[in-house]
Amino acid sequence: NTCGSGTSSSLPITVNPGPTVVLSASGATTICNGQSATLVLTFTGIGPWTYTYSDGSSGTTNTTSSNPFSFDVYPTLTKTYTVTSLSDGICDALPSQITGSVTVTVKQRPTSVISCTPGTLCAGSSTTLSVVLTGASPWNFTYSDGTPVTVNSATTPYTLTISPASSRTYTVTNLSDLNCSALTGDMTGSATITVNPLP
Repeated sequence: NTCGSGTSSSLPITVNPGPTVVLSASGATTICNGQSATLVLTFTGIGPWTYTYSDGSSGTTNTTSSNPFSFDVYPTLTKTYTVTSLSDGICDALPSQITGSVTVTVKQRPTSVISCTPGTLCAGSSTTLSVVLTGASPWNFTYSDGTPVTVNSATTPYTLTISPASSRTYTVTNLSDLNCSALTGDMTGSATITVNPLP
């Protein structure tokens, strides 16, 4: 054979672009502890897509055929979310094809502890009701012995001198601060006052 006398052939080569993803948020990114934030992944490429997202301390891997795909996260502390890896049915994404980040700022819920000193007194005497508060001032809370009383306070503890005519128990039934509202378990303690009749 002489050089160049053979037949030639060509093979088609298909180059598939790698998948891409953009991470964004839908709705509020400042939440109270116990609430959720919604993250959104917008893909290109051929689904399904397998992705890993991270909050900076741990990663989660999932697969979805939905585009865009949204999911909720429930951080208890402020976290920044990113996508760390992505593949579609054909290719793995390059780092430059993974974009976007979302910082979810978490505000802590307020708490209250109610007490009284002294807890036993004679009719006509007084006692001090105390409500110790945590969170961001100012606070709005309701305490009740069956009859609710709502208070706005910029300081903690909130104290009040009372002279009940009969024995009763006070609890905090509602509480919010500058940022968040408390859940039932955030309002603890009770102030039981025993009133003894005069001799």
